[in-house]
Amino acid sequence: MRKLVFGVLGILVAAGLSACATTTFDSSWKAPDAQPMGSLAGQKVVAIAVTKNQATRRSAEDALVSVLNARGVQGVPSYAVLGDDTDEAKPRPPSRSRARLPLW
Repeated sequence: MRKLVFGVLGILVAAGLSACATTTFDSSWKAPDAQPMGSLAGQKVVAIAVTKNQATRRSAEDALVSVLNARGVQGVPSYAVLGDDTDEAKPRPPSRSRARLPLW
């Protein structure tokens, strides 16, 4: 049974590797009005990552900031500007626009 599992696993790995070997890049496209990052050199750019996990968000934004800084842009993580609080964590006041119906 063990040999069968490893045999099937080996076949799947070989098939996966052969599928990746045949991938080619036929063409690419760039917007005509696209500008390189150099045009933002010295300017502040906020790095934003959207995720429910705050640790993942901070990690992703820090990675984006390091890439921006390497390209001459002053990167700022959004948690430094907006904080770590999410809308879901903040209690919302009751809406005044709803009509209050008597309960009887």
